[in-house]
Amino acid sequence: MSSRKPSIKRILLDVLKPREIPTIEISKKICEIDGISNVTVVVTEVDARTETLKVTIRGEDICYEKVASTLQEGGCVVRSVDEVEVGMQ
Repeated sequence: MSSRKPSIKRILLDVLKPREIPTIEISKKICEIDGISNVTVVVTEVDARTETLKVTIRGEDICYEKVASTLQEGGCVVRSVDEVEVGMQ
């Protein structure tokens, strides 16, 4: 029997962030999570109080729950998971 298991390798999130929180700060906090090697953030919309972000996260074993929790602690809301890439570990 194989000990391989599926893991998230890439995930694209639609995130709503308060404007007063720096995008760079949120990006660094996500990248500090174990299993994540790269974070790319694109600001897609800006209004008076919030910014909409497309957040692409890459790694060998991404834990979505840790990512969502980190974003929530930073005052952000995950609006949707737009893409997921899963591979065998």
